[in-house]
Amino acid sequence: MTSRPTVRRLTLVPLVVLALWLPLLPVTAQAADAPSSGSTFSATPPGARSAVVRDLRRALRAADANRRIPAGTEPGRVDLVGDTRTLSPACTADPGETRHRICARGRTGSDHTVVVLGNSKMAMWLAGLEYHARREGVRLVPFIKYGCAPYMFEMWRKGSPWPECSNWRDWALRKIKRMKPDLVVTAAHTWLEFEGPNGGQMPKGRAWDRTWQTGVERTARRLGRSADRVVVLGDALTRRDNPGDCARRPGPTMRLCEVTMVGRTRQLLRLTERGATSGGAEFLDMNAFTCIEDRCPIVAGGSYVFRDKWGHLTATYSRQISRAFATSIGLRR
Repeated sequence: MTSRPTVRRLTLVPLVVLALWLPLLPVTAQAADAPSSGSTFSATPPGARSAVVRDLRRALRAADANRRIPAGTEPGRVDLVGDTRTLSPACTADPGETRHRICARGRTGSDHTVVVLGNSKMAMWLAGLEYHARREGVRLVPFIKYGCAPYMFEMWRKGSPWPECSNWRDWALRKIKRMKPDLVVTAAHTWLEFEGPNGGQMPKGRAWDRTWQTGVERTARRLGRSADRVVVLGDALTRRDNPGDCARRPGPTMRLCEVTMVGRTRQLLRLTERGATSGGAEFLDMNAFTCIEDRCPIVAGGSYVFRDKWGHLTATYSRQISRAFATSIGLRR
């Protein structure tokens, strides 16, 4: 695990540097009223000279030149929806379930534990993270319920309240507290609905935005009492169509299938970042791995980036950028 003296964003507190390097147990820099998740390592996006950014820039230059999607792009089939890394059904909470088996990955007997908490927007990163967990000698523990955001608010789904999600989240938070992990990484999609104070569906607007930000903050703060570090991931953008549909059109070009990040996506990222940092966590915008200057190519580095219009990555691309992601969160040294 990486441990380097980088001060977490917006944290202005003294740092105590230890001569003894401890993997996955970085020195903490703790304010009097903050949870214990502060650390000398800060989650950072890939740098300008990284392979991820280089591949994205090449893809956008190809789009500007109106080039076609390259032959041999992986996965070879254009039916991208199936290019996913799924866990065993026993290891995730399916509809009607509020708990699941604890299925550790990586180096399962390790004393160092990284927890990933969320829904499909967290699960899509497992395709790449498992390898790096094994390489670094880390126990990787997923807590996944599809469709359920792990943040502390009441969800509304299919025309009614969804307490099943809150029950699973509370169970997962209790389990994580007992584990006392070195790192928790959490993520969720933002296209969801909340139960309002009067028992109905909360309309979109300022109250919705406050509910989202406060839910992220409360969860970050609670996780910070259980883990040495907490990283909240910003949701990847959604597309107007499935990328596979665009790629199957006659003569598909990189420009035709490119998407642009809209203002609402940027606003939701700001709300997530405010909630995370207010709760004492670190924030990492995952669009840094898929977009440059609000432009998001369909292909980068020889791989399709997204598998559907909801912003889920292909397992192929998740593995391709896994080294950069693992380095960004401090899982890889």
